[in-house]
Amino acid sequence: VYRENRKRAIDLQKTYNDESVDTKIIRGKLVFKGTGHTHKEKVVIPKADTVLTANRGHCVGVNPVKEAREANIQILRDPDIAKANHNVLSCIYINGQRELKDSVDDDMEYGAARKILNIMQEKELSNVLVIVSRWNPTQQKLGPKRFDLFKTAALSAMRKLLVNCN
Repeated sequence: VYRENRKRAIDLQKTYNDESVDTKIIRGKLVFKGTGHTHKEKVVIPKADTVLTANRGHCVGVNPVKEAREANIQILRDPDIAKANHNVLSCIYINGQRELKDSVDDDMEYGAARKILNIMQEKELSNVLVIVSRWNPTQQKLGPKRFDLFKTAALSAMRKLLVNCN
């Protein structure tokens, strides 16, 4: 660790020397001459939006339920999608008896699929499958903010499928 810190301090010292700032290295730390302050790296705390490396939605028009199942399988075959922490599925369709039915799978994100389904119902959509994939490599808890991210990805996917979906 000491060697890594010293190498980093030497690189920083070169940068400051180019800007005519006097520095010295003491015990692997960069110290500014005159003030005696040590250089500290700025640590950026990620926001909830940046913790998610990706939040991708897929929206597919499906007629019979069989098409929805096939579309679901096809989307989840994508290696990147398969590696997602969560793949939330919402489907709304008209069955053979002309009844409006729905199907959801939260994939351990309790309530996320229902929120997407509510949007689909508000838009009066039918025969549509929406899958939102979420990656969270840091496993940081996002709280209720994650539902907004799911909704945003779902709406974006719906807009791609349906131009008049605002």
